[in-house]
Amino acid sequence: MSLRLKAPRLPRKSKAVPKELGGSLRAWVPVAVGIVSITLGILVYKENSREKTARYLQDVDEVRKTITEPVLNSSKPVDKTVLANADRRLTTLTKERKDRPEALALHAVVANAMGEEEIAYSLANSALANDPDNPNALIVKGLLEQQKGKTRESEFTLRKAIVAATERQLPIEKSIAKLNLANQLIAQGRLSEADTLLVDPRHNEATKAIAYNTTAIISLRKGDLNQATKDFKEAVASDPDYVKALYNLACTLQSEGRNEEAQVYFGKIDKTAAELKFGSCPTGGGGGGGDVIPDAASKPGYWQICYEDC
Repeated sequence: MSLRLKAPRLPRKSKAVPKELGGSLRAWVPVAVGIVSITLGILVYKENSREKTARYLQDVDEVRKTITEPVLNSSKPVDKTVLANADRRLTTLTKERKDRPEALALHAVVANAMGEEEIAYSLANSALANDPDNPNALIVKGLLEQQKGKTRESEFTLRKAIVAATERQLPIEKSIAKLNLANQLIAQGRLSEADTLLVDPRHNEATKAIAYNTTAIISLRKGDLNQATKDFKEAVASDPDYVKALYNLACTLQSEGRNEEAQVYFGKIDKTAAELKFGSCPTGGGGGGGDVIPDAASKPGYWQICYEDC
């Protein structure tokens, strides 16, 4: 008869959590949940903030595209409906994001184009308070400083705009700033400096017509009618409906005694442009800068200033 030996039973390890430890874990559960909730909330807030910023910048860019062509187009007056719509959209955007300079700067552009100089000046300064190198705000401020007779300040501001636009790789704004500064220098008789500034605008399709018209005025100031005629023709070739370039070219041709050719260009002018006396050139027939109608003669400009009494 064999004996069967039984191994002694070992006590089982208890799976129960000690009461003290269990109480501690239960106490930490709400804290952990709270931390997770806060973390998720921060992440969601950041994501929403990024989405809002992206949507805001997209809206600003859309407005910029809607006003650039109508305001820049040298052959037609500024479309008041386009400006009014842009004004409404930018008012909303600036209220939503008072800390963002992009909409403020564009709003300054629109206000200036609408002839609301004081509002434009205030908006430009508000934009510059948040972004001291905003090219559009600097351009508007420089224009308005010139209108206020602050010539030295205006030149400094426009030069700063050129640097800022160059650094931010904004070729249109760079050309615009150079055009405006060139106009200012022409008024001071600094013709060579002005001509140097016009190199970039002459090579930029958006500003080419205006730049050649301004270059031609420099040639007129120098008494070079032949070169002025060539430059006015370049302006007209770039924009065949550019009223002031057509008028300036016709007057210059007339002053050279090329009356038949002059009448051809007079015939191309839109007779609805009531600010011009067609077929009748100013005294001197385009022989000097003051005899030629400046770009901003008929409308408050964003891209140009009136550098003569007009």
